[in-house]
Order: sequence, then structure tokens, then C-alpha cells
Amino acid sequence: MLDGFGIQGPNGTHLCIVSEPLGPSVSTMLEYTDGWQLPSDISRRLAAQVAVGVAYLHECGIVHGGT
Repeated sequence: MLDGFGIQGPNGTHLCIVSEPLGPSVSTMLEYTDGWQLPSDISRRLAAQVAVGVAYLHECGIVHGGT
């Protein structure tokens, strides 16, 4: 974690976490694929990593509520 800060919203103050990027963005990866669709093996790994990250945040008492 590089930094953290709070943002005031309609449901109170929310903690935002700033971290280093750990790889290319999805949009960058899509630039190198045919048809702008990620291969299924990469999509599965990406989804698994997101699930692990969100589960860790929940364990820390942080809830992700993005839309």
C-alpha cells in the first residue's frame, strides 16, 4: 500500500487504497489480442485474482462497493 485516503459519499466516509500496479492493465492487454477479447485462460486467472483480492479486503473489514 502506497497511500490511503478517505472520500466522503452519501453513505459516509470511504477508505481508498493506493497501490502500485502489479502488471499491465486489462485495456493494455486487450490492445495485443485479436477481436478485443482476452483468451479464456487469462480471463479465468484475472477473475481468480480479483476474487482473492476482494476476499482479502473483506477479511480486513474493508468492503468493495464499486459499480
